[in-house]
Amino acid sequence: MSKRLSMLVGVVALASFATSCGGGEDDEGSTKAQYVKEANALCTSTAKEIGAEFTAYLKDRQLTENGTATQADLEKALGEVVLSGFRSQVAELEELAVPEGDEPEVEAMFAKFDAGLEDGEENPGDLFGSPDSQFAQARGLAESYGLKTCGTLSL
Repeated sequence: MSKRLSMLVGVVALASFATSCGGGEDDEGSTKAQYVKEANALCTSTAKEIGAEFTAYLKDRQLTENGTATQADLEKALGEVVLSGFRSQVAELEELAVPEGDEPEVEAMFAKFDAGLEDGEENPGDLFGSPDSQFAQARGLAESYGLKTCGTLSL
């Protein structure tokens, strides 16, 4: 009986060690489901932060009362607050481990986001203006990949 108990303890210890070490294919790279989950959490969080900063910017300048914000005011806020927020969001996304084999698709999305942000520097209205803008195309690529809140604001 004592021999069986020691064998059982050894098997449990080995199993515990194996699960605590991680192991398996998850260590070799991110799966798409893991990537999408992490990226969506990151984008949801930053979308809320960017939205709060945008709202605070307008409120601090008393532009939200009685609809006093002009198109120029909104574009200035987009350029000063939202653009930098999206740059940070994309930079954080680029730090995530991309699933093996998905690199071309994800890199194309990042390239579109970068192009859209460059366009947004010249014309901040392009961030949310035309559905044909580089930024809108980047959001479309992100959505197709499963990233539902990347490149959006949460007001």
